[in-house]
Amino acid sequence: MPSGGTGYKHTIERAVRQAYVVLAKRELYPFEFRVAISPGQSLRLDQPHILKIQTSDGEFVEKLDVPFESIENCGQPGAHDFDRVVDSLLTELLAKLRAEGHDQSGT
Repeated sequence: MPSGGTGYKHTIERAVRQAYVVLAKRELYPFEFRVAISPGQSLRLDQPHILKIQTSDGEFVEKLDVPFESIENCGQPGAHDFDRVVDSLLTELLAKLRAEGHDQSGT
């Protein structure tokens, strides 16, 4: 279980960076998105976390129950659970933007 100190912060930062890697693999412009990961209301760091992806114009999607284990293991060889969550959220966000008539060139 994370201690809540620098190890936890490093784990979250690494996961956020990994989310931007997934954005780049989807040929999206990472600077047009904001990725945030938080422990949610429980404040128990080993509990599922919230992953939020937001566009520069404020549209967003979020997943409320991302297992901390997938956050902790992201970027490691053979660990793709977190990438799949990010990819799924991006698919949802892009569909939402298309439905609302947003430009798809970068967002």
